[in-house]
Amino acid sequence: MTRRITVIQEHHTWSPSYKQFNGSNHLQLQKNMRDYHVNNAGYADIAQNFTVFPDGMICTGRSMNVAPAGCRGANTNGICIENLGNFDVGGDKMNAAQRDVIVRMAAALLKKFKLSPETGITYHAWWTDNGKSLGTYIAGRSCKTCPGTAFFGGNTRASYDKNLKPLIVKAMNGTYNVPVKEEEEVTQEQFNKMMDNYLASLAKQQPQAWSKEARDWAEGSGLIKGDEHGNKQYESYCSREQMVQFLYRFKDIVK
Repeated sequence: MTRRITVIQEHHTWSPSYKQFNGSNHLQLQKNMRDYHVNNAGYADIAQNFTVFPDGMICTGRSMNVAPAGCRGANTNGICIENLGNFDVGGDKMNAAQRDVIVRMAAALLKKFKLSPETGITYHAWWTDNGKSLGTYIAGRSCKTCPGTAFFGGNTRASYDKNLKPLIVKAMNGTYNVPVKEEEEVTQEQFNKMMDNYLASLAKQQPQAWSKEARDWAEGSGLIKGDEHGNKQYESYCSREQMVQFLYRFKDIVK
């Protein structure tokens, strides 16, 4: 790689869109785009360096050592990514596979060229026709809506900061889309054993000092007698059966 890279451009093709993609015509669509760019737009080659298809497949385009023809003002040191689809509001709904690759690819390129997600990503919509940076999409001034008014929630800088950038940051630090380990199913037998162990541990805990006067009274009056081992189990739960026994003893105390 002989070219200095400072920015990654995000685009949508608009046409072709999802309607033209049949799941197996990646190379044909890529060829069609190249033919249009060369024969109609007058470019020396296909405009983009990469195309990301709806199924997440990536197709290489113009050499990485050659500046793309993607976004006037950001081409010299840029890499152009065309994401196949129409991502304006009312257009294509982005597939999960394509969405995932867009995030991971942006993160990989930023890391490769030691760029920040804060300054290393640009949208075509953040530029004017004559190559002036607007910093965000401004209707009537931006050259296009590209990469689409619904691209990861919108095509403005605020939308990027809120929606796409956090995903890229996670992908760069290895926390993006990390699978969460499913909890193991617990059988009734296992649950009962865990509860027995928990209750046994409570029964062994010693009472707090603040209750000593009340405990002395309850034990002295015969209200609390403890189990067969003399353990009063002050930190354990009280069952209805135990409560009835306490009330029965209390009846004799208040006579």
